[in-house]
Amino acid sequence: MPTYTYEARDPGGHLVSGAMEAASSSAAMAAIRNAGYLVVRVTQETAVPTGRVTAEPWARGIGIGTMVIFYRELATMISSGMTLVQGLDVLERNQPNAVMRRVIRELSRGVQQGRPLSEQMRRFPSVFSPLGVAIVVAAEQSGKLDDLLGMLARYTEQEHETRQMIRRETFYPKLLLVALLTIVPGGLLIATAFTQGAGAALGTLAVGVMWFALAVVLPLTLLYFAVRSFGHTTSGRETLDRIKLSLPLLGKNLRKLGLSKFARALSALYAAGIPLPSALPLAADTTGNVALGKALLAGAAHLNAGGTLSEALAVSGQIPGLVISMVTTGEQTGKMDTTLDKVAEYYESEAGTAIKQLAMTITPIAVIIAGIVVCIIAIRFYLGYFQGMGL
Repeated sequence: MPTYTYEARDPGGHLVSGAMEAASSSAAMAAIRNAGYLVVRVTQETAVPTGRVTAEPWARGIGIGTMVIFYRELATMISSGMTLVQGLDVLERNQPNAVMRRVIRELSRGVQQGRPLSEQMRRFPSVFSPLGVAIVVAAEQSGKLDDLLGMLARYTEQEHETRQMIRRETFYPKLLLVALLTIVPGGLLIATAFTQGAGAALGTLAVGVMWFALAVVLPLTLLYFAVRSFGHTTSGRETLDRIKLSLPLLGKNLRKLGLSKFARALSALYAAGIPLPSALPLAADTTGNVALGKALLAGAAHLNAGGTLSEALAVSGQIPGLVISMVTTGEQTGKMDTTLDKVAEYYESEAGTAIKQLAMTITPIAVIIAGIVVCIIAIRFYLGYFQGMGL
């Protein structure tokens, strides 16, 4: 068996190092954890592939719901005794999405040629995230592909549930906004048609459409393409993400959601056997916000130097003291993955409550605005009606 050198911290927080023989790096990490130590580094761990693989540009538009089903069904089939190739072939035949079906076909073809699944997954960066690839690499090295694919499926399911929660809580405010943009102009046209005739209504419609196109659509279109072009640059993306985090109400919610994704991803990576120095950059990338991810990586050098995760997170300045204390407890008890799951649940609960409160605040405001506009339309209608009667 190969020999692995390691660095870890004992329950007292002291840094220790040594060497041990194990079947894989994951097995070495498990042995270190079972001894009551917190793993800092296993030197022969190669959780993040470094080779270059040509990306396939056609593999786009795959929803997270499709990925949840893919990971869950593949894990189930492998745990039932199927080979990886057999499982991929079954998934290909039953996949309704044409693009995903082609992706699975390419995965199966590469595996049949003797290439690792993770190497094939890296050909499709728009479908498989770096986090997913890293977990599959760890699974291939440890021989626990079904277990870690199941864990990856659970992580993807939780991410899907978070997105569904955001859509659900913001649906009614979005509906009110659409109503304001469609019903209000329609009401004004109807009022004009009743009071001034169809010709006047058509003239009002033409003027309104022209005004809306020049005063609203054109500026917003130009602004959209300008922001999009600026956001394609590294500094531009970071600047825009920093502005998002500073927005009143919305920025706080974005930060909480980003931190919940970070904690959930870090937990999944650590549970997969990936050392913290390798897991931290991957987890920071899942926040969806470059500025937040960069801040979380501020303590990476401290972690690489043998420091603890709680100390590295404290350096970022993004994590409150309560969460730092929870992470410290996880380090002392050796249950870091469980603790990080609790941290993710804490942030998800906080973000969900904040989004619900924001939606509850926006809804009555939108209703009041809609009511005022409807009253204006009604008053305008009756004034025009009575003026037409000569009263």
